[in-house]
Amino acid sequence: MKRLLFGLAMVALSTSAMAQDAAGKKYQAGLVFGPGMNFQAMGTTRMASLGVGSDMTLGANVNIGLTETIAFTTGAEFDFERLRFSNGTKPVYYWYSDKQILQQGDVANATNPQLFQLIERRQRVTYLTIPTMLMF
Repeated sequence: MKRLLFGLAMVALSTSAMAQDAAGKKYQAGLVFGPGMNFQAMGTTRMASLGVGSDMTLGANVNIGLTETIAFTTGAEFDFERLRFSNGTKPVYYWYSDKQILQQGDVANATNPQLFQLIERRQRVTYLTIPTMLMF
């Protein structure tokens, strides 16, 4: 039920509305909000995607009218993504030392290397996008 309500809220909030009359204005500004789903596919058999991730965009854009029919658009948008991964068909192991993930050659001669098994990983990614485009 919680997922259904979340999905309906995302669809309802993704509709757009024009707040300004476009005729005769040199500058137009607006806010951007865009929910979405992330269908991340791994490029390896050792890791697999664990369900559908989420994607949300928040920002502000400005349209600058150059002529009556041409405008330049720019702004700043923040993209927030959430991804979940699990081990694939084979178990995944890694070596970890304080703040560094080590390669196999780094611990081959170690007396007591600590080996960890990766079962699930959650990743939150934040991007800053600066859109630039000409509108005709």
